Parts: sequence; structure tokens; C-alpha cells
Amino acid sequence: MVKDTMDRHPKLKRGDSKIENIKLTNSDNSNVYHKAIEFEEQEALSRSGDGDYETFKQCCDKFREIIKSVGDIKSRSDGKQSDAVNSYRIDGSLLFVKMKKLNRLEKFRLNNARDKLYDTKREVDNLHLQWQNLLYETHHLKKEITKCLSFKSKDEHIELIPLDEFYKSAPQSISRPEITKKDRHQLRLARLEWELKQRKMLAETFHDLEKEKEQVALDIKKREDRIENLGPMIRNILTVTKPMQEHLSLPMPQIQVEPELAELLPHPLYFLSIQVDAMREACDSLLKIRIDGDKEAAARFNNNLSELTSFEESDSDEESQNHHHRRKTKKQIREEKKKKLLMKHPLTVNVQIFLKDKRSITIPFAYLINLRIVTVMPIVNIDSSLDGVCCRHLLEPRNILNGLFDQDYGSESPNAANNYQLQQLGLDFDIFSLGIPYAWAQKLCGLDFTRRTSNDNFIVDAKTNAAQRNLSITVAKIRRHFQTIVDLCDQLREIDKLRMPEKFRDVTSLPVKISCTLTKWSLLSWDQLNSYAHTKHLIPILNLSEYDCFFEAVFVRNGAKLVAVILLKPDYPDITPVFSLKIENSGVKLTAENDTNIKDMEKEVNLFVDELFDQLGKRKNWILTAQLYKLAVCFDIFLECTDSANFPREKLFLFNFRGRTRSLPFKFTKQGNEGLFVQR
Repeated sequence: MVKDTMDRHPKLKRGDSKIENIKLTNSDNSNVYHKAIEFEEQEALSRSGDGDYETFKQCCDKFREIIKSVGDIKSRSDGKQSDAVNSYRIDGSLLFVKMKKLNRLEKFRLNNARDKLYDTKREVDNLHLQWQNLLYETHHLKKEITKCLSFKSKDEHIELIPLDEFYKSAPQSISRPEITKKDRHQLRLARLEWELKQRKMLAETFHDLEKEKEQVALDIKKREDRIENLGPMIRNILTVTKPMQEHLSLPMPQIQVEPELAELLPHPLYFLSIQVDAMREACDSLLKIRIDGDKEAAARFNNNLSELTSFEESDSDEESQNHHHRRKTKKQIREEKKKKLLMKHPLTVNVQIFLKDKRSITIPFAYLINLRIVTVMPIVNIDSSLDGVCCRHLLEPRNILNGLFDQDYGSESPNAANNYQLQQLGLDFDIFSLGIPYAWAQKLCGLDFTRRTSNDNFIVDAKTNAAQRNLSITVAKIRRHFQTIVDLCDQLREIDKLRMPEKFRDVTSLPVKISCTLTKWSLLSWDQLNSYAHTKHLIPILNLSEYDCFFEAVFVRNGAKLVAVILLKPDYPDITPVFSLKIENSGVKLTAENDTNIKDMEKEVNLFVDELFDQLGKRKNWILTAQLYKLAVCFDIFLECTDSANFPREKLFLFNFRGRTRSLPFKFTKQGNEGLFVQR
């Protein structure tokens, strides 16, 4: 504004008083302009929009009439037209000014309405956002309430002492009956506090007893060492006083056999008989020992022992001995060498191990004098009820003690020198005629093939207690392994007849009813197992061999068939059976390689065995039947979920499929007296 004023008054200079007056005038004009604007805004808000609209229409009509009148005057040619036109121009200008004012008032009202609309929309948006926040908080609180209500605390699984006993045994500082009898939460906390205190006391008692046990074990060890050192002295005394005992007709010391036979035993078998008889008298009444064989043949054998163990004979010696006899052929000489190499001592030591139910296993120990190893051929003494192909296979002498220790199958001689001796004569070690040379049998007889003594003797020093420890550990393992095989045969006796054993129903918490039927149970050979495509990948993973047991089970339900290959290691039940599955339904063959549900079924049977062990309790040897039963239930669930049109639902579950993996409800959850199947 100042610049415009200076342009209009070029004679005014900067700093003149007139310029200051102009500035004041411009400031007054600005205030007037703002006051006029405020006045029009107030007027626009106070006036009615409809009334202004009618006024605007009237102004337009009048303006239209003025334009028409001016046009008429312009069309006439009289001289009075200029005064009339000027009059109409003034009226039209006033009308135009009035219409501009009405337009400004309308603009004010429009802007004011827009501002109110914006404010109202903003308030609505704020209210909507608050409403959304409240909804989110409400949903979050509901979820938290649901989590709290469904939370299962670990203390719910703790078996606390009864309430009456708690108030009697717990001190007043913990029980606080004046509070706990009114408040269940405080009562629970008090009972848990008392349980924790009792467990700490029991833990301290346990540690004290452990220390006492260690001390007692040390005392026992010292006494055993003393008794062990007395053993050779007592044997020497008995040997020296033997003539006096015979003269006085005193009873000779026996090891449950005639002393003459014991004296004729070879060193390894004599060592075994002494240890077994000592263990029988000391701590194991279910252990028996007997020496079998011809006494006279054993005496002759021991007298000619040097000749029987010699293999170096020349042809000239043979001719000089009997020159009038025909000379032996090389074949005959070779056969004699074979016979001499594989010669057994006439006496054997039979160790009989009994179970609590009077069933027993007899282990004859034989000594091959030239191979210098001990072999066994176990014999089971059980009733004839355990019959069937599978039971006979497990109870065979070749299989009954397989894998008693890790990788000890007795397939080859533990004495490395035997391999060269047998190769020279073109022989193989025949376990069916010679017996099974288990490594544990060599240790029980005091044989150690890891080192040689100065006199080329493999007998371990009897003063060490290694043989005693080996004997007690081995007998316990044999008894446990034999009990496991007997329990396994009890199961297979029923399964061979295509029916589930009844004993398992007493301990399982799964539904007893299964809809599928066991139609086949057979024993598989090593070659048959290798022919199955869906089990080949398990052979290197499980380190399977021909010494393991393999079975095939077939379950059928309305045309659908489940083929299960069961892989059983000798360490059963420490190593649980492994199941490989294949399902055929409506012409489609499914395995774990092409169907995730089959893989989940294999996981349920093979991996989640701890749940079955918890149900079995002490009857862990029945895990095979438990897994078979679980497999049959899973097969029913698989059919009822994946093909519900042909297999109506008989099991109780909430969802057929659930989760991103679309898993099936294989897990059984017990709720009260009943239960249902859920997804893991």
C-alpha cells in the first residue's frame, strides 16, 4: 500500500511527514476493512439464507427489467435516452452491488458450514477411534480372561496330603486355620508351602542315606577284597588237606557237583564254576550249576592233552610208527586236523537261571581246547503254551541271547587267531555244531583276548574282582532279557491268533473299542524286509541287521488296508519297536513319503511312547501291544477324518483337521471318566 501511494505521489520523498500520514491513513483503512469483514460475517450468520435467496432472485428480476428498459431506450431515437439510461445505470449498479453483497454473505455461510462440518466429522472420527480402542481393549481383556480361566498350573498335578492330615501335621505358622478355612487360595498356598518344606526334608534325608549307602558300599568292598584274598589260601589249604579228608571220610567241598568232575574241568570252565557257585551261595538262590560229561573220557582227555593240541606231524614219522600200515592220504590227514582243531572238552558247565515263575534258561558252557574259546548253546525251559512261528523264532538257541550286550551276536570268534587257523583248513565257524562264542561268555570264564600273558594263557588273574562284577551283571542281564522274551512271547501267542492280548486292556486309558480288524501277523526275514520300498531308508538309520526281528501286521476296515512293518531290536523294550506304515484305500497307496498324515501316524506310534509307558507302569515289556493298539486307533481316526462318507465317525473328536499342517486328532486326552482325541 505504501509503494502504491508513492507511485501515485511522485513528489513525496522518503522521510516526509506526509508519508507518515499516508501510513496512518492506510492503517485506518485496514482496520475499517477488517471491521467490515467481521460485520458481514456476523450479518451472514444472523440473516436467513432463504431470505437472501429470495432477495437475490428479486434483484435479478429487477436487473433483468433494467437491462430490458435500457435496451428499449437504446432502440428509440429520441434525445431523452441519455438521462434515462444514466438513471437505469445507477439503479443497475446498486442492484449489482447488492447482489455481490448477497454473494459474499452466501460464501461466508458456505465456509462457516464447511468449518462446522469439518469439526463435526473430526469429533465423529475421534469418537469412532475411541470406540475402536474400547472394542480392542474389550477383546484383549476377554482373551486374557479366557487364558486365565484355562490356565493349568503345574501344582494341579502335585498329589498333596489330605486336608485333615495337613491341619494335623503342619505347624500353625503354615496352616493358619483362621485364614485358610475361609480363603481357598490361601489354603492352596499353605498346602504347597508345607509340601515344599516336606520335600526339602526328604531330600536332605535322601542325601544322608546316600552318604550312608556309599559308606556301607565301601565297607562291603573292603570285606569282599579280604574274602577274595582268602579264596586262594583256602583252596591251597583244601588241596593240601585233601588226603587227610579222604582218610577221615570227611565230606569233600563241592560246588553242587562231584569234586572229581570239577578237578577235571579246563581252567576257563573251572574258573566259571567257582564264581557261579560262590554267587549262588551268597546272593542268588535262583541260580544253579551242574557239570555234565563223562568222567573217564575227561581224565583220558587231560592225560593226552599235549598230543591233542599238537598239529605238527611229518610224513616220515607216520611211516616209522606203522610201516606195515597203508599211508594216510592228504584228505584223511586234513580231516583229522579239522576234527582236532574243532575238538571240545568232554565236560561242560551248565548254568541254569530261573525266573520267579519257575521258568528257566540253561546255558551249557563248552571249551574248545585248540581254538581256546568258550561257546554256549542256550536251552529254554518253559511250558508248551508259548507256541507259534514268532515264539519259536525268538526262543531258538541262536536268537534267545542275541544282542545281550552291544553288538555281541556271537557271529564270529573273539579270538583273532582262530580266523587264520580256520582259513588254513578252509573252514567256517559253524555255531550250530560248535556253539555260539559270545564275548560275555569269554569274560565269565576269565578269558581275555586283548592281551597275552607270558605263558600264552588267556586266563585273567583270579584275584581281580572283574570276573565277579561281570558275572553278577551278566546274570542280571540274562534274567531280564529272558523275562522280556517270555513276556514278548505271551503277547505274540495272542497276536498270532489275530487278536489283541486281554491283559493290555486292564492298564490302557484309550478307548477299548477298535473298528479295524487284525487280519494278518507274520514273521519277516531279512531278505523280505529289504524288498519293501518304504522300509529301506530305515535300515541305515536304525542300524538294522539280520539279527533283529521283523514282523508284518495287516489291519483291514471296509476295504481299507493298513500294512505295518514292525522293526524289533534285541534291546527291547529299552529300544522300542519302530513301525513303518503303508495304507491302501480306494486304490491309492499312501506312505510317509507322500502323505503327511501317515508321517504323523508314525510319529504318534514311534515317538510318543512315553505316554504309553506311563500307562503301562511296571509292565514295560508290553509296549509292543500298546503300540499295536494305538496304531489300530490311529488307523480308525485316519479313515473317519479323511473318508467320512465311507467310514462313519465312531471316535470322539472336535475337528477333523486343524492348523496349517491340517493335522489329524491322534492324541487322546482324558477328561473325567471319558476322553476325546485332539490334534497335537
